[in-house]
Amino acid sequence: MKNESGRIHRCDYDLEGNLQREVTFDGRTCSARFDTDGRIVSTRDGGQNTQRVYDLCGRITQIDAPDLSETFSYSHAGFLTHAKSAECEIDLERDPLGRVIREAVRVGDRSWHVSRTYDAEGRVTGRRTSLGHVEELIRDDAGRVIERRVDGTALHQRFLENGRLVERKLPRGGLITTSAGEYGEFRERRAQSSDGATTFRHAVERSVSGALRRVFTSLRGWSTIVTDANRRIVSVDRDGGGGERFEWNGGDLVGLGHRAVLDDAGRLTAFGERSFAYDRAGNLEEIREGERRTRFRWSSRGELLECSLADGRRLTFTYDPFGRRLAKTVRGPSGEIVRQTHYVWDNRRLIHQWTREMGRPGADPTTRVETTCYEDDGLTPVAVSSTDERSGTSTWNYVVADVTGVPAALVDDAGRIVEQYERSAFGKLETSKGEVPRTWLRLPGQVWDEETALSYNRYRYYDPSVGRYISPDPIGLYGGVHPYAYVPNPFTHIDPYGLAISECPGCGLCAGPDDYDLHRQGSDYEHRRHLETSIADSEARGGPHGVSTTADSSRAGRRSSTTTRDTLRDAGFEVRHTPTDNDPLHHTVMMPQPLTQRQIRDYNGALGRSPRNLAPGPAAPPEGGGGTGGTGGTGGTGGDGGGDGT
Repeated sequence: MKNESGRIHRCDYDLEGNLQREVTFDGRTCSARFDTDGRIVSTRDGGQNTQRVYDLCGRITQIDAPDLSETFSYSHAGFLTHAKSAECEIDLERDPLGRVIREAVRVGDRSWHVSRTYDAEGRVTGRRTSLGHVEELIRDDAGRVIERRVDGTALHQRFLENGRLVERKLPRGGLITTSAGEYGEFRERRAQSSDGATTFRHAVERSVSGALRRVFTSLRGWSTIVTDANRRIVSVDRDGGGGERFEWNGGDLVGLGHRAVLDDAGRLTAFGERSFAYDRAGNLEEIREGERRTRFRWSSRGELLECSLADGRRLTFTYDPFGRRLAKTVRGPSGEIVRQTHYVWDNRRLIHQWTREMGRPGADPTTRVETTCYEDDGLTPVAVSSTDERSGTSTWNYVVADVTGVPAALVDDAGRIVEQYERSAFGKLETSKGEVPRTWLRLPGQVWDEETALSYNRYRYYDPSVGRYISPDPIGLYGGVHPYAYVPNPFTHIDPYGLAISECPGCGLCAGPDDYDLHRQGSDYEHRRHLETSIADSEARGGPHGVSTTADSSRAGRRSSTTTRDTLRDAGFEVRHTPTDNDPLHHTVMMPQPLTQRQIRDYNGALGRSPRNLAPGPAAPPEGGGGTGGTGGTGGTGGDGGGDGT
């Protein structure tokens, strides 16, 4: 593959079709070695070797690299129950159906746990953490959350028959309403006080074809979103004057306030007064601004381990074997600990930031816990709170999210404004007074770090000042041909895990990313029993009503069927990107209820399967439960069938 600068990205395959060597645009060589079953047993990237060990059932039991060693254990039923590294240890307690009911984490001298309960259909009905947080979800017969009880307060939600949320009633009479267009696309969201007055409004206008063209907030009024022929954003023009301008070089953003200078490999080398240098693996190693230096150190897996700031402070980070950040420690110029934050996760969603401030010498440390609740099936925040552990006081505020899920305002339980936010296109967030917001939420899936002015985006770190990531995409070309790029239009697309772009949750008609291949394990025609077993397995793990696929061909095994996302959609099947910790490229093909014989034929036809290929005998092992092939959500190392990444 050749990029706009004439640089070549080369992929070499073995006789079995396994990708065994890549030479990237920036000259990095990445290689992999496979065993006779097609499983990756070793990789080499940036001069670092990583080894993988499997058990007799094909499940990963150990990962070793020069700077890490991780082990994994499984139950007799094949479910992942224990993960351990040098920094942390995780125990997963499961019910008889394999669903995680308790996750316990230990990091140094800190420990915590998160518990979940489920209904008869496998849907989450509650969660409880050792930090005192309790959330109960009351559902109607269709499974929709009609009441959310959070730490003793209740939020009531109203839905239309088509499942669209239209109203969220706050504890003291405040109201957040949402309206959509004829096809379900987002139109408007309002916050109202208990006396019925509108306190905040966010709205969008669309073209006849449904493309988003204008955005409104009570803080800034209307802005026009201008895009080019390739659907890349080129300007945000405010009706009252001012706005933002953007320039592109292919898929790379090169103009955002200052002119960016990129090398031929697409790495940012200069922006305004800053210059940038990279290590052998393509990770940002140093930022220079005059005499000031900020330095970064990375793990062999591409995780940021340390950041040395120009003012002498030093930050260190700790991660678990699933790539989730568990701790951040800030040290002063003399090496003393100034602040320490631990992160508590419920699967893929960050629910607590637990921060201990050391304060002045001789003073008692202060501790605060910041908590976030999310919509039932995504990363859009619903409510946030901050608790002072010394006084025990806790304040809940409620999020008025914009079309992409970014906080546009916070309101109290009576619907009154607490803060309004001015958002730049690529994710800088300020209050109406130009101050740093009290929430750490930013673009979907991102957590703001005030010390570095970067956002942690699960698998990468993002710099909103330049609209780019500071390390290459860990999934390589599967994430696109521009390894540091965010998305072409942040008002219509998101990248919640730092891996690949997807449609924003509110843009039912926004153009999605380019079509891509999806792989389903096995090549035989799937009859009703097999599909229903796979669907039940997905739901048992907290996943949606569907079957697993992956965009990573190496995880599907040698005998697999390949189709495209658009082919499945044309056949009438919704496809959701449902990444797991084992497989970031996991997708779920949603199945209708009830499933008709014609739909079964259409599904198999989209995969190129014929009834003549019908295999006799019982159905294959369900996804993620200890099948023999693959290493992820489509039948291998304790995957989740699309719901429970741990």
